[in-house]
Amino acid sequence: EELIKEIADMNFTIIIGVDGGGDSITKGLDLDERDKEMLRVLHRVATQTEKPLYHIILGPCCDGESTEEEMNQAVEGLQKDGKYKGHFRLSKEMIKTMEETSKDLGSSRTPNIMKNAYYLVSGAKKGEGDEKMVVER
Repeated sequence: EELIKEIADMNFTIIIGVDGGGDSITKGLDLDERDKEMLRVLHRVATQTEKPLYHIILGPCCDGESTEEEMNQAVEGLQKDGKYKGHFRLSKEMIKTMEETSKDLGSSRTPNIMKNAYYLVSGAKKGEGDEKMVVER
């Protein structure tokens, strides 16, 4: 209740939840009770403050905890329900922010996997390879 009041008092126009990897929509390997509770809190806050909730997935499947097939099925379900709004590429600015805020995390943590994949793909010359990087888990 206190969180809802604080958010209402701040006059936000939208609520944004961010998940790295996408387990929150695929129910992948790493979706634990903490993650489920955070999703419940976000939905409760959005409902009670009457603010739209945008659930953003950064680096879908990048951490190897959801398969490409699971992600495609989850996105197809969201599209059918009218809940999928689109996609975007991570920008250099977003990667730099992630790099700064995750510098104390290990290299196998999701923000650093995204950063490393971004630099690997963006460093490739046009026509070499593709934009899919495989991380063995």
